[in-house]
Amino acid sequence: MDCCKLHEHGDRYSSVRPFVFGLLSIVILYRPVQADDVADVRVYAERGEADAQSNVGDVYAMGQGCVAYRRAMYPHWADEDGDCQNTRHEVLQQEAVGPIQFKTKRQCRVMAGTWRDPYSGRMVRSPQLLDIDHLVPLKEAHESGAHAWGPEKRRAFANDLTHNEHLLTVSASLNRVKGAKDPGEWLPPDRQYQARYAEDWVAVKRRWGLTADARELVALQHLLGDGATLPARAAETVCVATIAPVAPSQGLRQWQCGAKHTCGQMNSCAEARFYHTVCGRRRLDGDRDGIPCEKLCR
Repeated sequence: MDCCKLHEHGDRYSSVRPFVFGLLSIVILYRPVQADDVADVRVYAERGEADAQSNVGDVYAMGQGCVAYRRAMYPHWADEDGDCQNTRHEVLQQEAVGPIQFKTKRQCRVMAGTWRDPYSGRMVRSPQLLDIDHLVPLKEAHESGAHAWGPEKRRAFANDLTHNEHLLTVSASLNRVKGAKDPGEWLPPDRQYQARYAEDWVAVKRRWGLTADARELVALQHLLGDGATLPARAAETVCVATIAPVAPSQGLRQWQCGAKHTCGQMNSCAEARFYHTVCGRRRLDGDRDGIPCEKLCR
């Protein structure tokens, strides 16, 4: 169930299935994203929508020779220092707000503790309910310039422990809602944290030389003010190549945002990625791992 869609269209769903929001509150274990939270994101993100309507290239660009994102391209949760703790457990240990317990005396795996989820502001007392989130998602980074990096730099980005804002201990359920969205599409429901989230997002992107698209920049400027130093502007790259590169003009001529909505209607992975990213067919990526129509794109 797409909880973001529920909240965006809250009036319609509240009249038909009022119990849904109560159920989500129980499952997620904290205050779910409120309709006005999503509305705020939509309002100022849509200030950049005119660019997208007049010219898709202002927000998205077909990547010539750009290899499509695969999570395996960014090896993460590595044990970089050889102490038996991988990156996930390093972050769990660093961000715990009280005593923690390990599975064994070797202290390789964190099994219990207390953490504050910055996205919701709530306390979480089980690591099984937590994800380690890349503040700037791997897919977002890939399509903002990281697709041009070599393997070592991609691995370094995926496991960066040198800056506290790069990897965060967050509620797993909220992390699923966030997916690979940028601040023009999603913000943490804790309003008091949203400006800090934007600041950290900018810090990560500028540190790694990543760009931001038009709508993303509008959202960041709304949160940080006109005087903020933001990432360089560039259209988000739609990477579709697997072996042979796909030129921008070829992709845009071949597919148009028409009536196709399901994976069964797609003829190739490249077509699925075009509809998912350029046309906004988010349902093509049902598990929100950044890979649409996995039978075609695996």
